Amino acid sequence: TVPAEVSLVELRADLLTPEEAASGGWTTLPAQLPGVEWIFTWRSPREGGGAPRPRGVLALALESGFSAVDVEEDELERGEAEASAVPPEKRWVSRHRPDPPAGPGDLLAEWTALRRRPAALHKLVVLAQDFRVNDWVLALGEDARREGAAPCTLFADGPIGHVSRILGYLRGNAVTYLATAPGEETAGGQPTIRQALAVYQLPNLPPDPRLYGVLGARAGASRSPELHNHAFRLCGERALYLPLPSPDPAPVLAWLASGRLRGLSVTMPHKQAVLAAVERLEPGGAAVGAVNTLWIEEGRVHGANTDLEAAAGALVELKAAPGDPVALIGAGGAAAAVLHAAVSLGLDCRLYNRTPARAE
Repeated sequence: TVPAEVSLVELRADLLTPEEAASGGWTTLPAQLPGVEWIFTWRSPREGGGAPRPRGVLALALESGFSAVDVEEDELERGEAEASAVPPEKRWVSRHRPDPPAGPGDLLAEWTALRRRPAALHKLVVLAQDFRVNDWVLALGEDARREGAAPCTLFADGPIGHVSRILGYLRGNAVTYLATAPGEETAGGQPTIRQALAVYQLPNLPPDPRLYGVLGARAGASRSPELHNHAFRLCGERALYLPLPSPDPAPVLAWLASGRLRGLSVTMPHKQAVLAAVERLEPGGAAVGAVNTLWIEEGRVHGANTDLEAAAGALVELKAAPGDPVALIGAGGAAAAVLHAAVSLGLDCRLYNRTPARAE
């Protein structure tokens, strides 16, 4: 079954086994799910796909009732006969760049070349190893939609690019790709159907929600978006909370400073690194030397450490008494908060860490 909100289903035929591809059983899929449009895609190995495409499958897909066929721009550039024979009104022209772009100008040149190909939809996907790629892709998409040309979809691939998929949808991407379930993703950073519908409330979310998020090196694994977005709905807030994974906190902090983000949760390993961006530090953050919460108030970046209050509360619930022994494992930003809370309560702390200098 397909949720009512899903109107397109893509068959990634390059991920079929050779036996499945040769059997032709896939040709019956459009007839099995009436009411949705089927897109046929055979991604080439040079753009991250599986096996090379057998001869004749694009024409067979159209004959079998697929509404559109994804054709790689590189195939058209090389004059590949089968790709060139797909009618423009049935053709989605795509480019999946395997290496990260050098800058926005590099991306614009690639997009300009792609848009020269007649198509029902143009699709550009670029690898994001730097959070700034999200800015470049989102800006390029907004420019393209203002021009009013053929429908387009642009987003960044990889965990860092997850945010570009969600914000790209809110800003008018013609197509947003979703995985059927966790573990079934066909690309890095791809949301699942459940994430899109239940966590992010697409397509029912208003187009311009207040944005929040969690910053961390592996923020994509955080449960915070599920928790915070649920709380927003309960409180009737027009807001969206997103995972913002980035090895470098600076580009995400720039979103906060510019007002694109209203607030940030911060997780490892950035709780100490983001202190430099804080203009007004709450007492808890100053005491610990790390913050896990940032927000804008009266035009200034405020920082706080809610780990400290949580740690103190947990120790009190455990009925820890002055002099009781505490074993603390780790020496990151969260450990600093727990250590401060334990010492404040008069507990006898022993710290265990792989790096003695960091523990000191």
